[in-house]
Amino acid sequence: MREPGTAVTRRASPAGPVPAAAAPAGPVPDRPDHREPAATERTSAAGLRAGLLVAAVGLSLVALGAVLGTVGAFLNDVAPRVLGVGVPVGTVLAVVGNLGAGLLGSRGTGSRLGGGLPALGWFTVVGLLGTLRAEGDLVVTGDGRGVTFIVAGALAAAAALLPGAGSPRADHSKRP
Repeated sequence: MREPGTAVTRRASPAGPVPAAAAPAGPVPDRPDHREPAATERTSAAGLRAGLLVAAVGLSLVALGAVLGTVGAFLNDVAPRVLGVGVPVGTVLAVVGNLGAGLLGSRGTGSRLGGGLPALGWFTVVGLLGTLRAEGDLVVTGDGRGVTFIVAGALAAAAALLPGAGSPRADHSKRP
């Protein structure tokens, strides 16, 4: 018979059951938090791959925004006439590109941060191309066309960051 209040393990010895306090320390395979070393290594390798994938997607979105800013800035002086009005190609590219890249980034990553990454690349490039260099080079000018390019691109990037802009349509009637 065992004394009340003492735990008994499943392991038996020649002298009888061994109290839990005398059981050897170490991992117990029956516990839910126990993992085999190989499983832990697989988990950390999968986490590393997932982290690298997130970093690659983030850098790709920033690079996409930088390309949109560069191409848009150089094409902003090209203005074909549509219904008698000159429409700067760079401004149209800034609006469509920033909105599309932002929505793509939000939808693809599942967060609004992903939608802001193309804007980060776009603003960086446009800011650099709008700065006068020592040689006198200036791509994005301070005239009406350049200001329109910057403001329209910024508004399109901001529209892509609005709540729910890149998320799938949800049924809001079931909200509490």
